[in-house]
Amino acid sequence: MAAIPAWLNSAAIAINLFPFFAYSALFPDVRNIPLLATPGVISLAIWLANFTPADPRGNSKWKALSCAWLVLAEAVWITLAYFQNRPYLFWGVWSLLLLTLFLSKRRFHYPFLAVQAINTPILLLIALPIADIIARPHLPRPTEFHERATPPTVLLPSGRRATINAENAHLFYSYDDAHGNPDAFTAWWSAFQIELDNCLAPGCYETWPGNQPPYRLHPGGHGTFFDSSIGINSRGFRGPEIVDPKGNVYRIVCLGESTVFGMTIRKNDKTWPELLEQMIHDRLKPSRPVEVINAGVPGWSIESNLKRLRSDILPLHPDLLISYHGYNGFALIDDTLPPVWGPPPPPYPERPLRLAAALEYRISLADFVRQFQKSGPEHPPRPPLQTPYADCYRQLIAFAQTNHIHLALANFCMAYHEGSDQKLVDFYNNFGSGLLYVRSRVNAIHTEIVQRLAEATPGVTFIDTHPNLDGDHRKFVDVVHFTQEGRQQLAENVFAALLPQLEKALASPTNSP
Repeated sequence: MAAIPAWLNSAAIAINLFPFFAYSALFPDVRNIPLLATPGVISLAIWLANFTPADPRGNSKWKALSCAWLVLAEAVWITLAYFQNRPYLFWGVWSLLLLTLFLSKRRFHYPFLAVQAINTPILLLIALPIADIIARPHLPRPTEFHERATPPTVLLPSGRRATINAENAHLFYSYDDAHGNPDAFTAWWSAFQIELDNCLAPGCYETWPGNQPPYRLHPGGHGTFFDSSIGINSRGFRGPEIVDPKGNVYRIVCLGESTVFGMTIRKNDKTWPELLEQMIHDRLKPSRPVEVINAGVPGWSIESNLKRLRSDILPLHPDLLISYHGYNGFALIDDTLPPVWGPPPPPYPERPLRLAAALEYRISLADFVRQFQKSGPEHPPRPPLQTPYADCYRQLIAFAQTNHIHLALANFCMAYHEGSDQKLVDFYNNFGSGLLYVRSRVNAIHTEIVQRLAEATPGVTFIDTHPNLDGDHRKFVDVVHFTQEGRQQLAENVFAALLPQLEKALASPTNSP
């Protein structure tokens, strides 16, 4: 009769202690090792205390209890191996647990319900590895996608494995060609980052002590992004050398981020400032030279560019300054919404059982989104024109007015907007660290800021870059960077908005006094 209270007390103790065992498995250190070993020691103690080879049947209830504690010990160590991604330990203990349950069922005489209770985990322990093997090719592989040494080797839609390059890139960044597979875009984004590091770090970037950000384009530098050759002139701008003094040249400077700098992929790709200059020459046939300078810098924001206006931009003596800023400064619109740039979403976990990892990730991501949506702003939201982003634009406007430079403020384009299909947003979900549906709302607020400031300021032109571009994912290689078709469309939109100003400025063969 003593076996009955022993089972009941063991169950109560196990239920109360398992959270502590699980916590110790998640955060193991030297102090937790005795706790992790506790259920195994209890199992051994019960077995030895009732070890009588002469009468094995009389002790079966106690030995079954010993097996129950052994199962608990194995469950604790499986938890440890799972969350620490130790596949050898995980599958080794997994096999021991399966063997323990099977031998326990064969050795001891359990009632019908107990046998069914044991059969269920046995079937799960057998079926889960099989299901994981079947599903594994279709699940994300975080280690492969985040490898930074060389571009990842990935599975093409045809079933052939290949390295992402300029020719096959569209199979991964294109929502249509990748058949909406977010894993393909994740692989592309990893290759994009690796190519960017290889291009900028050794040849095009240099440190810039005492400034923020602490780097700039290296004058005279050169790099290659996929098949596209990128050259930095002696003044630190992408493109050919700049004539000094400028003489009779009508000079346009395009100020911005990597979306101005141009993440060109193929050999014959051109940046949109290049295309804009070509359009002006071909369509307006001006009587004086026109020069469009690319002053975009990857990774910079409008705050960064404000700091270089007097040192780098003013010496160029621009007649027209085009601002195409956006994504890198979206944090400056934070006060208009609930917190946008809070903790990043949970990363995809690396686990021995990838099927379980996918379920774990979906649960943690759903909880993150739920908590994010419940969180409110720490202070009352600010009107758009009272945000730090609006203040930056006011500084840019003041600079242009003080130095008699015509200014054009452009809104920003993205591959999706608030009305886009959720499947498209899910496709891009691995880009960056925030929630994409929030960024689309921030972009709409950014447009409102730019448009209202331009309309309220004489001499400032608003450029609506959205027609046939914003939300058209076919013209983007990711959330913000363009294909060649996208750059062509952006140049068309900029040219159309500036046409009256250009016709007026280029009507005279000389600079206005």
